[in-house]
Amino acid sequence: MPSTQSTTSQVQASTQKGFSAPVPVAEGVVQQSRGNRVYTSSAQVIDPTTGRSKLLADVPELPHFTAKDFQSNQKVVRIAPEQKSSWSKPKSFQITAISDGDTVSGNVDGSGNVICRVTSIDAPETAKKGEPGQKYGKYGAATIERLIKDKKVEVQISTVPGDNSYGRELCMITINGDNLSQAMVEAGAAYVYDRYAKPELKASLYRAQEAAKKKRIGVWQDPNEEMPWDYRRRMNTEKKARELGN
Repeated sequence: MPSTQSTTSQVQASTQKGFSAPVPVAEGVVQQSRGNRVYTSSAQVIDPTTGRSKLLADVPELPHFTAKDFQSNQKVVRIAPEQKSSWSKPKSFQITAISDGDTVSGNVDGSGNVICRVTSIDAPETAKKGEPGQKYGKYGAATIERLIKDKKVEVQISTVPGDNSYGRELCMITINGDNLSQAMVEAGAAYVYDRYAKPELKASLYRAQEAAKKKRIGVWQDPNEEMPWDYRRRMNTEKKARELGN
């Protein structure tokens, strides 16, 4: 891996095959762009419009880099911020039904019933539709019920296209001003749903999750507990197998 001094000198180097001049972004790490892609010496390509990265299947032919440089997977600084979420203005929310630790229903500003998927978390599943549910499913539902009792509850609904699914709205819920997603993770009643977690919540949610792990509360009492997304996948697989067997 080139040193910081040699990396800096590469900024003045001539470009090849449509790549920009190399630019240092961290010690021993450089980046170059080509078209709408940005390449770094950590074997990652980062889309500058979203800030998301993925490992490259093949090492691109970049000037001043060697194949060894691209095998280090050294962490690099973020090149572009992730797209921010958009939410409606806060509205009063009277929760009338709790399905599990991440799905609730209620009246928004007294004008109608809304089914809400609590943003950025995934809670253990409760028993439903002939499925047994998970060990901590009832704990997740009971935690929400405990949190909302005698509290001021407000909701913001995502305005991002595609965030609503299966008849549910994606919701940011606060209880006396505290974020419900974070409270559920802190209580060990839900996991950070990394795949769908909103960027503005990720850092605080992961801190809450680490704290719950250390305290071994809720789901963290059992290190072998199946993750909700794995449970759902298993249930779907078993359902398909039953259907094929009939």
